[in-house]
Amino acid sequence: MCGRAIAVVLAALVVVPSATPQIVVATTVFRTVALRPDAITAFKIACPAGYLPVSAGISTPAEGAVTLGIKPTGPRGYTFRLGNPSSGSARLVTVAAACRRVPAVTSKTPSLMLTQVKSKPLAVRGSSQRSLVLPCPTGTLAAGSGVDLDPGRSGSSDHFGGSSLGIRRLSQTLKAFSLVVRNTGSSTRSVVLYGTCLNLVRPAKAPRERLQVNVSTWTTPLHPGPQVVSKRCGRGWFSLGTGYSLPLTVRLGGSAAVGSGGTWALTNAASAQTLADVQLVCGRLLAG
Repeated sequence: MCGRAIAVVLAALVVVPSATPQIVVATTVFRTVALRPDAITAFKIACPAGYLPVSAGISTPAEGAVTLGIKPTGPRGYTFRLGNPSSGSARLVTVAAACRRVPAVTSKTPSLMLTQVKSKPLAVRGSSQRSLVLPCPTGTLAAGSGVDLDPGRSGSSDHFGGSSLGIRRLSQTLKAFSLVVRNTGSSTRSVVLYGTCLNLVRPAKAPRERLQVNVSTWTTPLHPGPQVVSKRCGRGWFSLGTGYSLPLTVRLGGSAAVGSGGTWALTNAASAQTLADVQLVCGRLLAG
């Protein structure tokens, strides 16, 4: 699907006069789970030992399922919480974790370090919309984001009639994450925003390297009905996370950073073409 790139931004933690690519291993871990009917299902996904979970998302959504939470849980993985309002049968969903590491070739090889940030619960009154910005610590760059809707209702549970909260924007700059959430119900609900931030750690007397992060946003035309949008990082780059900004007529089934690209499963409920923004965050490690 065609799109128009509206923003491309580059940044580096350490600037060097000239640089050559340094290898970063990008592995994607997938897990397929059956969502029980009329229930909320919580489960985890973990990266292999030595890998950092920079983001996680839904690569193949389950029809009609609602994503209630995708949040980092420590240095290895993420916890998912999804609701299936169907009273008929279980539905399958496939989730993906973007796992990244720098191979330790020598004692002077740099390594990636991940810092997880979390907002305070944001209260959203009924029939209203609120926004939130969550910055990364100084010296780090934003990688992937996550959310938790109604965080007080953690874990799996029986009976699920839907959620009044809907994420309309989950995006980022190089230094911060941004959220816009809408509450269509009558009662106040809360949401928590999560982020993973990266920096580069160099051993003493090691050559100077830099971590570059590229945040690209495409304004993409969507025809009526369901569709999958795919974007790729440039040659030599690996994906870190995905984001989006959606009009009210568009529903997100799921998005995920996979390998050197990203995918978004979107449904346009309008009878005519509309526009939505999809965002792909890419990175590469350069060594002098």
